[in-house]
Amino acid sequence: MKILELLSPAKNFEFGIEAINHGADAVYIGAPAFGARAAATNSVSDIEKLINYAHQYYAKVFVTLNTIIYQSELDQVRNLIYELYNIGTDAIIIQDMSILQMDIPPIALHASTQAHNYDFERIKFLDKIGIDRIVLARELPIPTIKEFSQQLNAELEYFVHGALCVSFSGQCYFSYAVTEKSANRGECSQPCRMKYDLISDDNKTILKNKHLLSLKDLNLSNNLADIIDAGVSSLKIEGRMKNIDYVKNTTAFYRKEIDKLLNEKIRKASSGVIYHFFEPDLNKTFNRSFTNYFSDNTRKPMANFDTPKSLGEKIGKIIETGNNYIKVENSSSLTTGDGICFLDKNNNFVGFYINKIIDGKIILPKSIVPVNGRVIYRNFNLKFFNLLQKKSAERKIGTSLILEYIDQHLIATITDEDDNVYTNRFEYQFQEAKQNNIDFINNYFSKLGNTIFELNKIDNKLPENIFIPASTLSNIKKDLIENLLKIRIANYKLITTRYNKKI
Repeated sequence: MKILELLSPAKNFEFGIEAINHGADAVYIGAPAFGARAAATNSVSDIEKLINYAHQYYAKVFVTLNTIIYQSELDQVRNLIYELYNIGTDAIIIQDMSILQMDIPPIALHASTQAHNYDFERIKFLDKIGIDRIVLARELPIPTIKEFSQQLNAELEYFVHGALCVSFSGQCYFSYAVTEKSANRGECSQPCRMKYDLISDDNKTILKNKHLLSLKDLNLSNNLADIIDAGVSSLKIEGRMKNIDYVKNTTAFYRKEIDKLLNEKIRKASSGVIYHFFEPDLNKTFNRSFTNYFSDNTRKPMANFDTPKSLGEKIGKIIETGNNYIKVENSSSLTTGDGICFLDKNNNFVGFYINKIIDGKIILPKSIVPVNGRVIYRNFNLKFFNLLQKKSAERKIGTSLILEYIDQHLIATITDEDDNVYTNRFEYQFQEAKQNNIDFINNYFSKLGNTIFELNKIDNKLPENIFIPASTLSNIKKDLIENLLKIRIANYKLITTRYNKKI
């Protein structure tokens, strides 16, 4: 049995909760320090709250400690690892191998892509010394991964979506070279998103003021089956600095796509059924347009020289311009409050929010000069954004319930989808009802309220004419839910040993 994980980013505790709710099998989140995103740090107490929430669903929480570490910081890092271990962190993601020489607790270690995981000898070494998971370089093609995986014991993690860095995975010194802010210390200044001139050897300007190093965003949603077949067990979404609508939408999209690939030989790494209250669409949240990068060994265009900003979803071409308006193909879905953009006649990015639409004419700000034939993109979808600001998903653990009456005891047995079982015997003096009470009792237990559980099946063996007061039913239901949850948490480590891809 192969266990497949969808791994989502969490900027903070709240984002992590929503990633779990929308279908993540695991989330990765920054520690109070030493994570590769200095602007996305979290307190240990917040990480603990996220862990407690995730473990209810048998989802995991990984904490990033993937910067390089200075000599003076070694004790601080060691102490932090102990803190993270003591709150139940499932793994730490590391770059600096000094951690391997520390006296640390038996916590799982994941080698970050910052550890330069692109070469087989390097990867094999990490596998040999006991690294539990290797986060592969984005530059590795899928056929190469398949070749590697057959010779490794460690789990393999691979990015399937999100921003790309033009520098080779794990070896970005560009930011430090030009701004003295080190990406390997979590402070990347993103110089690859700036404008540059391309000048030939004989000093001729070939391109001027273009985003020559700005890559499109990765999107391997059409390659998931091949990635899984190659031996990858964790499919990772980039985006610890992204907004909540991105986290919800992207997680929901990949959850649906991955679920199509599950079968008797492949199962997801966590529990529960996810109910999405919207239709996910990768084009409707932040994206710089998409590339499959090097995944299939091709060299298709992977950069967008014109802009590093989000383009969003393609709407249509400008078909009419006036003194203060434009008309656009396929514009019926556009509404006031949407953000739209296009490239002007000099291929410069132009964007604005729609303040007024009259008879299909989009009224322009005074500074905007449109050009017929240019493609309009919507990079802010107000309706979609507002939808994702509300509750947009929930996750429920399936249960079944057996009710019996034996020797003046009500016996209730509840079993969840992971075969955790709780039974209790309640003393009860039989009272006769004036009518068949079974439907009432079944209906009462079918509603498990604001809990992580839902009832999928009830086998009611009680006498048809038994009368049970609502207060008694309420106490029984409360007892079942509270104790089943305790058993789930107690069995967490045992159940999640199924995690390893080699099972």
